[in-house]
Amino acid sequence: MQHAYNQDTQLINTAQALTSFCEQASSSDWLAVDTEFFREKTYYPQLCLVQVATAETIACIDMLGIENHTALAQLLTAQPVLKVFHSAGQDIEALSQTLGAYPNVIFDTQIGAAMLGLGEQISYAALVRQLLDIELPKSETRTDWTQRPLSTAQLHYAADDVRYLRAVFLQERSELQRLGRLAWAQEESLRLLEPSLYDPDPATLLKKVKGQQQLDARQRAILQTLAVWRETYARRKNLPRKWVLSDQAMLELTQLDTSTISSTQTLPKSTQKVIARYGKQLLPLIQSVTQADAQQWSQLAPPPAPTPEQLQQIKAWRRIVNKVSEEQKIAPSLLATRKALEQLVISKEKIPLLQGWRLELIRPYLEQAEDITLPR
Repeated sequence: MQHAYNQDTQLINTAQALTSFCEQASSSDWLAVDTEFFREKTYYPQLCLVQVATAETIACIDMLGIENHTALAQLLTAQPVLKVFHSAGQDIEALSQTLGAYPNVIFDTQIGAAMLGLGEQISYAALVRQLLDIELPKSETRTDWTQRPLSTAQLHYAADDVRYLRAVFLQERSELQRLGRLAWAQEESLRLLEPSLYDPDPATLLKKVKGQQQLDARQRAILQTLAVWRETYARRKNLPRKWVLSDQAMLELTQLDTSTISSTQTLPKSTQKVIARYGKQLLPLIQSVTQADAQQWSQLAPPPAPTPEQLQQIKAWRRIVNKVSEEQKIAPSLLATRKALEQLVISKEKIPLLQGWRLELIRPYLEQAEDITLPR
C-alpha cells in the first residue's frame, strides 16, 4: 500500500491554541506522541516540534513559536492518560529538559514489538511497514527543524510519526492482551522514565567510553576523572561531549607522563591541540590521579577475564535465553543481553532475568536445565 496524506493535522503556534488543544486531548484514553529536536551543536536537545495525536486529530506543536508550554506539560503528566511513544528515550529526554517534567504512564511500541517477536529495537518505519503495509517517505529525514516557517512537507512528515503510531499501538495492545503480556510491556515501558537514564551518575561515565576495558587501574582512574570533567564542561557550555573531548583523545591522555612536558609531543596532533586548549585544567587532574595512593584507584582495575567454567555457564545461560526467545517469540535482548549474563555469572549480580515477568517466563526452562547453576 502506498503512503497517502490525510487532512487531519493542525499546526499549533500560539499559547491559546495549545491550551485549547490540550484541554480537548486530556479527555482521551491515550495519546500518540513524538518529537523533533536539534542536537548537532549542543549538549542539551533543542526541542523544536511536538506531535500529539488523538484518535481523531493530530497536532504539530511549534515549541519554538510558543513561550509558555505549561498546558503541554500538564497534558503529558496527566493521569490516567496513556502516552504512546516509539523508542521513547530521546523524546523523553527532550521533553523533560524543556518542560521540566517527565511524561508519565507511557507505552513504548518498540518494546511492544520486541515482546511480540517483531524484532529487536525495530525502527518506526520498519514497524509501520510490517504491521500496516505502509511505506513512509524519507524525504525529510535530515531536515532542519529549527527553520521557520515549517514547510508542508515537513509537517506531513512530522504528522506521519504519530499518524500511524495510533494503529501500531492498537494492534500491539490487542495482541499483547491475547498473549497475556500487556502488563509486561507496560512494566518495561515505565523503566524508560527512570531519571538516571538522562542524568548519568558520574561514577558510570567510565563505562561509556569505548576502549576503556583495555586500560589498567591507573589509566582507568585518569579516564574516569577526564570523563567527569568533560561531562561537567559540556553541560555548562551546552556543547556536545565529542566537541569538548573525544573518547579517543581521553584514551590517549591516559598514556601521558605528566612528569615530563616532552611526553605531550609524542601524542597525536589532535590530542596536542586538546592540551593546548584545556591543558591548564586537564594536566593537573591527570597529575593528581597519578600521584595519588594506588589504593584510591585500585577499585577501578579492569575485571578479570572469565574462567573456563564461567564461560561455560554464560554459554549455557545464552542457550536458555535463545530457546525461550525462539519458542515464546520474544526478542532475546529483552530477556537478557550477553553483558547482563556476564554480570550474573561473574559478578553474581541480580539481573532482571531472574525477576518479575522474565523469571515467570523462563522458570520452566530453568527447571529442565541441568547445566545451569543458579546464583545463591
